[in-house]
Amino acid sequence: MEVIRALSVSINGVTKISTGVFKSDISPSDINSLGNPLMKKPGKNILLIDNFDYQSSDSTISFEPKKLSILSLGTSNETIIINNFVDIKEDRPRIEVSSGSNTINSSGDNKLLMEIRHKLPRMAEIGEKLIKELRRHYSGHFERSDSGTFIHRIDNFIAIKIQPTDKSLRIFIRGNPEIFEELSSLEIKPDRNSYSRFKIEDSSQLEDAIKAIHLAKKKE
Repeated sequence: MEVIRALSVSINGVTKISTGVFKSDISPSDINSLGNPLMKKPGKNILLIDNFDYQSSDSTISFEPKKLSILSLGTSNETIIINNFVDIKEDRPRIEVSSGSNTINSSGDNKLLMEIRHKLPRMAEIGEKLIKELRRHYSGHFERSDSGTFIHRIDNFIAIKIQPTDKSLRIFIRGNPEIFEELSSLEIKPDRNSYSRFKIEDSSQLEDAIKAIHLAKKKE
């Protein structure tokens, strides 16, 4: 791996596995020098990169360091590299941001979904449905904070935190708990600054979670 003037990173010896997915041999120490990993676990390294440039002629990937998310820092040189501008699950081109579409369609939305798939695979389908329903009604994008919470920009009316320990998605929404009291499948608790929080643990809670999101949006 080669860093050029700290503005570009090039990875050599890259092999394409499938649409938007590549592999290479990179030492964990080299990867760690590029930023903080979301998690560390034995095995392979997993990188998520926004819109990188792949040159098939010399098997090289080039990208700006700020576009890199280290999903997992492993213990071997085996490294999986994912292009964030491709929907890996559906194997189709990424769609640009647009309101009124039930597609996951921004870099931040994709990062959230990829992190759910990686940290909490059993919640991936629920997370995907939740994000698609949100995007069907409202424009915007999620942005990952330093604490690992994904905040909806620019309105901040919802945030999502992945909870691998208790295998849930923790949702923070604008509004006090009494606004959402009719949503019986959710245990909604008060949070800071006139926000509330609840957890989604299975698909039976998805319908009420979507209703809660719409109610929170109306609080703006």
